[in-house]
Amino acid sequence: MRGPLRHLLRQPSKTVPAIALVALAVGVGTALFANLGALLWPRVDGPRGGRVVALYVGTAADPRLPATFREFELLREQHPGLETVAASTALGLSVGDGEETRFAWAFAVSGRYFDTFLARPLRGRLLQEADDRPGAPAVAVLHPAFWRSQLGGDPAVVGRPLLLNGRQTTIVGVAPEGFIGHGRGAAIYVPLARIDELSGTQRLGDLQSFFLQLVGRASDGWTLPRVATALAPAARAADAESPHDGSASSGPRRIDVVRADRYDGFGPDPRLDSARALLAGALLFLLLAAASIANLQVARTAARQRERDIRTALGESPARTVGRLVAEVASVCLLGGLLGVPIALVLAARLDAWMITDPGGLGSWWESTQLVRVDARALAFAGLAAAACAALALPASLAALRLRRRGLSSARGAATESLGRRTRRALVVLQLGLSLTLCIGGGTLARTLRHAAERDAGFPLAGLHIATLHAPRNLTSAGPEQLYSRVREEMLRLPGVEAASLSQMPPLAGWFRTTMVARTDRPGSTSEIQAGYDMVFPDYFSTLGVPLRAGRALDTRDRADSTPSVVIAETLARELWGNAAAAVGRQLRISGAPVDTWQVVGVAADVRSGGVEAPSPPAVYFPYAQRNHSRMSLLLRSRLPAATVAAQVRAALLRTSPLLATVTFTTGEEAHRRLLTPQRMHAELAALFAALGLAVSTIGLFGLLSHAVTSGRRELAVRMAVGAQARDLLRLVLAGAASLLGAGALLGLALWIPLSRLIRGLLVGVTPLDPLTLIVAAAALGLAALVAAVAPALRAARTEPATALRGE
Repeated sequence: MRGPLRHLLRQPSKTVPAIALVALAVGVGTALFANLGALLWPRVDGPRGGRVVALYVGTAADPRLPATFREFELLREQHPGLETVAASTALGLSVGDGEETRFAWAFAVSGRYFDTFLARPLRGRLLQEADDRPGAPAVAVLHPAFWRSQLGGDPAVVGRPLLLNGRQTTIVGVAPEGFIGHGRGAAIYVPLARIDELSGTQRLGDLQSFFLQLVGRASDGWTLPRVATALAPAARAADAESPHDGSASSGPRRIDVVRADRYDGFGPDPRLDSARALLAGALLFLLLAAASIANLQVARTAARQRERDIRTALGESPARTVGRLVAEVASVCLLGGLLGVPIALVLAARLDAWMITDPGGLGSWWESTQLVRVDARALAFAGLAAAACAALALPASLAALRLRRRGLSSARGAATESLGRRTRRALVVLQLGLSLTLCIGGGTLARTLRHAAERDAGFPLAGLHIATLHAPRNLTSAGPEQLYSRVREEMLRLPGVEAASLSQMPPLAGWFRTTMVARTDRPGSTSEIQAGYDMVFPDYFSTLGVPLRAGRALDTRDRADSTPSVVIAETLARELWGNAAAAVGRQLRISGAPVDTWQVVGVAADVRSGGVEAPSPPAVYFPYAQRNHSRMSLLLRSRLPAATVAAQVRAALLRTSPLLATVTFTTGEEAHRRLLTPQRMHAELAALFAALGLAVSTIGLFGLLSHAVTSGRRELAVRMAVGAQARDLLRLVLAGAASLLGAGALLGLALWIPLSRLIRGLLVGVTPLDPLTLIVAAAALGLAALVAAVAPALRAARTEPATALRGE
């Protein structure tokens, strides 16, 4: 290997581009494989993570329901086939350390949660079963990222007091470095027994409150179906105590047991479609790189014919010649594969930043979590990719070598040379076709980003400021309603604030809560429509700038003791009654609401809440006085700079309550940009593929045409000698380039038609066969081909017949 490597390094102008191309193809492909792997093989902390299982206590109609606390108790009492059973649920906390109050996502976990992952503390101890009992001292475990960022990494943190939702708590330990358990990490871990105290709810005793995620560690020798069968009595016991009501599901309970480190595969996952489409693009680019390496090797084989003739004359065997060629190709791909690993690490970090972009208005779900990791699987993929590149490039190189040997040993030299040229032409056509396919994909996703960015949010973004707040539900006996009313009054007093309101679901959040609604005069579940819902304060619509289509907005008339009233979105009004005016004054039946029947008092224009790829959903707006929540988003209209408004808001919140925490603070424009994160990721990666593909195909075409002009100088000279003009030779070379371009374009379009199905679900406002995109992509490839052909064509036109015929 050292001999071929030294020879390659003596020709850096020919070797470095090939190695760089392989490095890019392997690096990008490995990072995108790691991105797909983050979904297919979720990270599970702790040794022997394959034994950690997720447990679902559902029904045939709804097999992935979260569990009730009673269901967890039944499994905890008897769990054959499992060493441990643990439960967890997410919880928002206002955290005070005596100086300031901040928001943090916490997990309320059962006593054996950390035991399930065989976790070991970084400091102090982790939660134990004794902590998860009624009346036990209030304790908490911190995530290392929270410990460092919020408490300065205090080495004496164990035993330090912390105020959680106004309740005094003692820190007993710090979780392992980067710990996320199963799914995601949390800033703070508290015992599950404290969930009602900290949240101000009564979920532990509610037999119809489905809020727990269950995990366990399978015993040695137990298969998952066997564990599920052994746990069936617990499901039957839960049915005997509290059958599922009709609104949750139907049928008897069953227990599903699935590996926690494997993709569940239950239901569609748009992120999986996206990851598969991006990896397909990377594999196309890898194929393009292989074709380019093959083309370069074919050219090198032709250029080094004299050297091989000397070696043959000195007695080198054909097998040794072939071995040297194989070693050269393997060296290029090996070096490229090794250099591709750093590229994969950089791109994986970028993909990870995209993947863990915080949901709008909800704060950070991820505490120092790395989802996209270049692990052993990804490194194995890198090795396979480099090997595949060599395997794809070798056949053409070996074929060129055999053709050269045949040309020397027989009278068929001209035919052999012609066959070699046809091989290179076929490789260039393949490069052009793959390049066009990547260009179309890049153009389609770039147009998707543009269409998504231009979609109307339903209200003006300029001057809008959004601060998501968290008020502990257990703050007062009356709940957070009075507190949020005081917050709004404080905001209206701030200089520069033109309007203020609050909403439970911030606009442009990227997601929304849903419920089932139906007209009261149409009984039966078949008439129900799924709709998003929000809880809003007075002046919500005027603060956002959302026009009313009919009726009135929610205001101070909608009190807790008044008629239950809602405003609905225009889309929902059309679906239920045909138009906005007909909806006002009508009655709605809403699932899961405090009361069954609500009166429609107004119809508002549609507002974008979900992702940009989805249409504006049907929506219902409740008055906060009649349905509330502990986490709300403050909406302000102000022309002052965002930094000034943020400072004013934080000072006003501190004056209002020391336990009120700010989750996030952003502007309307920033929230809209964050909503475009998936489309921006797709467009950037696709543009990278397209740009690299154009560069590779341009170089390949340039090399082929240059070789054709150099090797065909005598033919060009003869043409000029018999009367051909310089422009005729120019047209001849350009016509050759055009024929290759045409063949490549047809191949690229033929490849794109089946491959376009992979990205159909990622598109917004554009079709896979969008005419404008096809035209622009073809024009870009044509321009690249023209750039590649100009220099060889001009050199052909400047051919001197006498010099060429003398062989000079």
